[in-house]
Amino acid sequence: MRIAGAPGVAVLEGAAPDRLLDHDVRQHGHGDATTTRTATSGHPDRLVRSSLNTRYSGQCHLPNSLLNLYRRRRYGYRGVMELHGMARGDVVEVIARAGGVLVDVAPEPLAGGPWHSYRYIFFTLSGFLITSLLLQERAKAGGISLGRFYGRRLRRLLPASLACLGLVLLFASTIATPLQRVSVRGDVLSALGYVANWRFVLSGRSYAALFQAPSLLQHFWSLAIEEQFYLLFPPLIAWIVSPRGSSVRAVQRCLVALLAGSAAMTVVLQALGASTDRIYYGTDTRAFELLLGALLATTVVGRGLADERRATRILGPGALAALGGTVVAFAIVAQPSRWLYWGGLWGFAALSATMVAGCQYDTTLRRLLAVEPLRQLGLISYGAYLYHWPLYQMITRQRTGLGTLPLFAARVLATLGVSLLSYRLLEKPVRERRLFPSPRDWIVAPTAIAVVAVLTFLATLQAPAGVVDLAAGQRDFQNIGQDTPAVAGSPTMAVFGDSTALPFGIGVDRWARETGQISFRPGAAIFGCGVLAEGEVNYRSAGGDQSKKCAVWRSKYEAVNPDIDAAVFFMGAWDVADHRFTPGGPWLRIGEAEYDRRLGQAMEDKIRVVTRRGAKVLWVTYPYIRLDVVSDGSFTADDPARMDAYNQMIKTIAAKYPDKVAVVDLAAYLQQTRGSSVDLQLMPDGVHMSNDSAAQLARDYLGPALVEAYRRLR
Repeated sequence: MRIAGAPGVAVLEGAAPDRLLDHDVRQHGHGDATTTRTATSGHPDRLVRSSLNTRYSGQCHLPNSLLNLYRRRRYGYRGVMELHGMARGDVVEVIARAGGVLVDVAPEPLAGGPWHSYRYIFFTLSGFLITSLLLQERAKAGGISLGRFYGRRLRRLLPASLACLGLVLLFASTIATPLQRVSVRGDVLSALGYVANWRFVLSGRSYAALFQAPSLLQHFWSLAIEEQFYLLFPPLIAWIVSPRGSSVRAVQRCLVALLAGSAAMTVVLQALGASTDRIYYGTDTRAFELLLGALLATTVVGRGLADERRATRILGPGALAALGGTVVAFAIVAQPSRWLYWGGLWGFAALSATMVAGCQYDTTLRRLLAVEPLRQLGLISYGAYLYHWPLYQMITRQRTGLGTLPLFAARVLATLGVSLLSYRLLEKPVRERRLFPSPRDWIVAPTAIAVVAVLTFLATLQAPAGVVDLAAGQRDFQNIGQDTPAVAGSPTMAVFGDSTALPFGIGVDRWARETGQISFRPGAAIFGCGVLAEGEVNYRSAGGDQSKKCAVWRSKYEAVNPDIDAAVFFMGAWDVADHRFTPGGPWLRIGEAEYDRRLGQAMEDKIRVVTRRGAKVLWVTYPYIRLDVVSDGSFTADDPARMDAYNQMIKTIAAKYPDKVAVVDLAAYLQQTRGSSVDLQLMPDGVHMSNDSAAQLARDYLGPALVEAYRRLR
């Protein structure tokens, strides 16, 4: 049997239509190249495609429509589009990855802002490209070799990944700050196992992360989700489209079911009050974007010429509109936006899918993105994404002394340089089998992973000193005075404040145990809540309305032992940040009349609650802070004038209660003894003391000052 091509027909020669052989013929009739595929044995899903201009004399012709109908009935899909050279979705990925690198190393206002939404594009692209490659292999070889697939993935992804981890370990062992070293071991090991996303979910670092240096491998969370998808999804596809399995239409049904499951999981987690981190980093919730890309691959690929023309007309303007919508959304959407987790991420996935689909055809978007500079950038885009974030943490304003634009340029140039070297010397030779060419070299991968794991333990044997551990501090704070009997004649005190009160209280309690001059009892430290317990606060990336979370302060203060002689207040870092007290209203700052009125009233409320039962108040002034210790940038709360105004407010309010409130002027003491700059030996993260530094400060000044202040009130 023989089928040949003619205008509007397909060609079949010498075999039944379920015996297909790839046969490529370049056509010129319409000014573009098309592919003709005819039949042979052993590959029941091969495509039969023909140009409208292809004719072979002496052949029996069948209409294309009839053959396509046969294919759809027999196999459930038309076939798989060839990916020529650079995959057609890669041009979008280059834009996404390049944009991501630029955003991450960019100065304010881009860095840390809403433009980090660029990551939402990656997953849809990955799902599309991997599924396309799997179906293409199925069409060419009659099956999917998982061994070859994972071998290619290892050669593609592992070399640069291990090199990046090695770079991080070298940095952590040499010039990294204690804050940057604190989480390196867990971060590297979770990156090696491609479970970084779950580490960030389970570590529960949402609040503490505000005062920690960002993980040197924070960007590995998205790579972890992709690798988990690569591990689980290909076997499913291979089973469904196996020679004895079902058609690609069955794959589509499976993908729709999985999409529904992922969406349902997001809704359920929202209803149960799960944190945004759980939804943002969870593989099950973010799988929606990967699965949508996979579904797109089964739908878009393998279209005939008529389908391609129709798709070009539709997707041409659609893809441009999706690009515009994505750019606008990137500019206005921040990660904490709650609506993202009620369908916003699905909307981003739909925009990404539209752009990817548009790049499969001869659209304006494809021509705009498929320029030579972007193609060259695509060669190193994976390495650039891996290396840029550690380099960002290495090349900082504090280390280099560079201004905003020179710092940005230094980061970009370093990223491009390291990525190019990695591509030329490592990634390309491994991928092209010039390094480790033999199949027997598979042992190299697990050996390299084991070596990096051992180096991780060796590089992190010594725990960094002087690091603030808020989780441990919370436990120790609740145990203050539990096993120490009260000393006759010494006052009993408790510490009240925000998270900064934890190491402060632990430190002065150590001094009290050593001297017996004060007996401390557990107080109340409410994370994220300063004196003001209302309104929205603009503090780094925390944001959000604090009213509900901080409204518990009154009950927590009242629950403290009623027999204490004095309450020690230590808080202030939150109160020098801008606040907004009405939705959509103006941001107010300390020094403005309305803000000062509210702050003064909140101070008096706290004084009245703890003095109602006879206790005195010892209010400790707050030292200057530096939020840029753990993240580059300019923060209004770092302004010393704001903290001066806050401390003056403490003194003004205390003067109204001369027999109940005394001021312990820690800020003045530190300025006299250590200068006006922030002492990072005292406050390693620029805001919190460490337990050890607080204990030493108590010996030098705080302990005796608290005793003296209490005596003044008796």
